[in-house]
Amino acid sequence: MGEMLRDRLVRNLVSALGGLPIAVQRRVSGRAPISIDGQTLHPEMQWALKLLTLLDDSDPELSVADSRIRIAALARAFSGRRVTVAEVEDLVIPAREASCVPAGTCRWNPPPRPRCWCTSTVAAG
Repeated sequence: MGEMLRDRLVRNLVSALGGLPIAVQRRVSGRAPISIDGQTLHPEMQWALKLLTLLDDSDPELSVADSRIRIAALARAFSGRRVTVAEVEDLVIPAREASCVPAGTCRWNPPPRPRCWCTSTVAAG
């Protein structure tokens, strides 16, 4: 199958699966929920990981340039719609041993729909 056709099919599949109800997404992942340290991975991320595993066509003989093209195609498939960012502000997050982590925050225009990627299994107090 041609690379462009395959990429288009993957993009459409990701879009279709992302629009399914969460209960259906759980079934699509075909596995028990992934929980680590009391945090359960959102079903959308679980089927995305499964899809990436199924699409793994890694080839040790593939050149670095071709591998980058493949990764870029997968990133486009999972990218979603673009949003307009009104403002970006740089931040620095203090870390251990006097080091800092560069970060940023942005104000959306308009604000995006709230979305939760992880669900906590810890009861709210």
